[in-house]
Amino acid sequence: MRNCRMEDTRKALIEAQQQGLLSVYITTDKEAASYLKRMQGEVTCIMIDEVKRLPRKITRMYRSYTA
Repeated sequence: MRNCRMEDTRKALIEAQQQGLLSVYITTDKEAASYLKRMQGEVTCIMIDEVKRLPRKITRMYRSYTA
């Protein structure tokens, strides 16, 4: 099942890239960088060790991409 979801995600990421969209991955999975590279090559992956930090992290990211 995981491989099927990964392939679906990979297809969605490729389609987004073809439309000029930038993907940034936010995860709590310490192994994400390795499998995300298999899905789309070099990626921007942001690791969050505590979910409660997510709102602050997203706010900072938004500001940096829209400034």
